[in-house]
Amino acid sequence: MLLLKSVDKTSYETVEALATHAAKIVLVEFPLDEVTVRVEKPSAMAFVAFSGLEITRAASFFGVSRRPA
Repeated sequence: MLLLKSVDKTSYETVEALATHAAKIVLVEFPLDEVTVRVEKPSAMAFVAFSGLEITRAASFFGVSRRPA
């Protein structure tokens, strides 16, 4: 729910920026080492069904350190 509320309040110009924002929220809020986020934008181009991307980010990308278990 936190992710949905945060993303709903954004107005990113690119799907890359939106995906990075979503990855940061997940990695800050949950004890994960990395996360993969997929963002799809329907009807972004007339000749394709959708466009989008998938990114994987490590917690360290955002300066989040995890203690070894």
